[in-house]
Amino acid sequence: MPTLYCPKCGYNLTGLTEDRCPECGERFEPGRLESQAREAVTIRYTILHLLFVPMGIALIDVFLLFVLSQSSGDAVLGGLITMLVVTGIAMAVHALVIAQAVVHSVAAHRGRINGPWVFRSMTPCFILFTVIEAVLVVSYIVGGCAIILISTGVF
Repeated sequence: MPTLYCPKCGYNLTGLTEDRCPECGERFEPGRLESQAREAVTIRYTILHLLFVPMGIALIDVFLLFVLSQSSGDAVLGGLITMLVVTGIAMAVHALVIAQAVVHSVAAHRGRINGPWVFRSMTPCFILFTVIEAVLVVSYIVGGCAIILISTGVF
């Protein structure tokens, strides 16, 4: 059984026999709080998403860079600009999804699904995950390009 918290004051409700918070007196539904706590995003889920989705984005980018290296002139520049725009959008969307999942998970775990806390927490969480993804994608792209250059005998 997951740990349950009062939606109003955050008091730990685990093991109570009455459906009322002893701290603030707020009534609660144990079944609803349990389902919200089970929906909480785990740290493992977050780490896997932060590692593997940027890796997939970077692999696609490395492949596109390899294809573009076979082209010449304006095709290379246009391809690079398109790749950078699409990569930026993909990273931002993914960071937003992860930030929303983490913030709502914490809110569900604490029993505070709605309210200003969720919205105030979203922006810093989104910025953090965007920076992490950008660093990971760039490092994966650099690593992939290095592998391609080494395997083709350029280095």
